[in-house]
Amino acid sequence: SLFILARVYHTQGMMDDALKAYTKACNLSRDLTPARFGLAQALIYQEDYDEAAANLKEVIASSGTATDALAILGLLEVKSGSEIQEGLAHLRKAIDLSPLDPSLILLEALALQQHESNYNKALERYKKAVDLMQRQGKKISFEIYTNIGVLCHETRKLEESLQSYQKALDALD
Repeated sequence: SLFILARVYHTQGMMDDALKAYTKACNLSRDLTPARFGLAQALIYQEDYDEAAANLKEVIASSGTATDALAILGLLEVKSGSEIQEGLAHLRKAIDLSPLDPSLILLEALALQQHESNYNKALERYKKAVDLMQRQGKKISFEIYTNIGVLCHETRKLEESLQSYQKALDALD
């Protein structure tokens, strides 16, 4: 099947071939949601964000509980700058569907930190994700601590910023 071929290309990093196979699979079966999600991922790789968003909206229309599609669409909408509130709403819906998934909360924090007016909210979301990750026994990357450090610095929480940078250095070991 074309979808399986597309997945093989995708996992091997052959994104041009994956894009072609996903496109053919979607044209043959419009409601093949996994193929449409793969197509959206391939389009993001190609930096065709508008077309990727359109395909993610189709995935969500057929499966409103597709948290990955909701989260990626939300991030794309926030990144575009024109649909920030809608993007944040998609991220929030994904988190509401899977509240114990720290990766979704991290995506929301990343989206929020794109705009200075949301720095405090972004910091709050990063801290929640770190708390969840610690409770789940997951390793916290230096990038997360660095982002927290930057946000603390930008919001004038200098001592907390220094502590976060130290944690980032410790996480490198």
